[in-house]
Amino acid sequence: FVKESRLYGGTTETYYNDQHDVSFGVPYRWLVEEVNGPNLNLIIEPGEREHNAQQIIEKSGFTPQILVMSEPRNPSTESSGISTAYFSIKGGDAPKVLANYVYENSGMYKDPHTNMPNKAHLVISTQNVETPTETLVLMIAQIHFSNFDTTYSITHINAKDYFRYEVNAFDFVVKNFEIMIDGKMEPADFGNHTVFANIIHDAREKPPVEETEPARIGGCLIATAAFGSELAPQVQFLREIRDNTVLQTESGTSFMTGFNQFYYSFSPAIADYERENPAFKEAVKITLTPLLTSLTLLQYADIDSESEMLGYGIGIILLNIGMYFIAPAVLITKIRSFY
Repeated sequence: FVKESRLYGGTTETYYNDQHDVSFGVPYRWLVEEVNGPNLNLIIEPGEREHNAQQIIEKSGFTPQILVMSEPRNPSTESSGISTAYFSIKGGDAPKVLANYVYENSGMYKDPHTNMPNKAHLVISTQNVETPTETLVLMIAQIHFSNFDTTYSITHINAKDYFRYEVNAFDFVVKNFEIMIDGKMEPADFGNHTVFANIIHDAREKPPVEETEPARIGGCLIATAAFGSELAPQVQFLREIRDNTVLQTESGTSFMTGFNQFYYSFSPAIADYERENPAFKEAVKITLTPLLTSLTLLQYADIDSESEMLGYGIGIILLNIGMYFIAPAVLITKIRSFY
């Protein structure tokens, strides 16, 4: 049965099972479902009033669960007092283990079978499960421990990308889990260990965003076609300036990201025309010469800050505007003035 009680100015629910001698705190607005059978078998899921979890379910297409199970202890199948049981999803591929720890509780009681402090086995893993429409990548946290005659497991399952949002529910159940020890209900006492705390802390962290490097994706298509090869000195020079100077700062990377979106919208067509028309190819070579000359300035610049990159970058851009547009415009104006 589930009993509601007041705690720190709010209410909390505790699940009690006298038949299997367990009790634990129920996460806020989660519901406990008992599965019939000789052993303890509980499914805990967010209820309809747990609006945050319901939003995650809608996005991920998967309902997070906490499974609480027990079975009679069999020391002959254990390894150093630890159950070798391991939860995996039927029909999924081979689980990928991300973390695997065995640790002791605080030593308040000893395992009568080993005369050692009681131990827990904590595993974090991922597993791919095929559905009719997609492949679900699930993350699983499971902890196994025992008293004198029973082995218990608490398992949390959720979509990998949303695992961090509901891992607090798993943390709450483990920290508030009590079992029968020496004839009375006592905390299992595995939720406050440093190992468990670190695993939960890491699970709550937002995973790092996999960085893309759009500036490095393509080559210098126009220059490569003009000079005949990616190994041409002029092409290698452009790559070195890009990779070793411009992309070493955030402002340079941002510039290259925007520039590439523009550059690769037209450069393939120009490169193809260069290969088809030798005269056009030579004209492009001549056109690129002022650009290459201006970029040599960056070889002699000591750029080690964002402000310096912005300064030199703006200077190079203005210089090229002057060479490619202002100077020809002035020349054309002067020529026309004679007629």
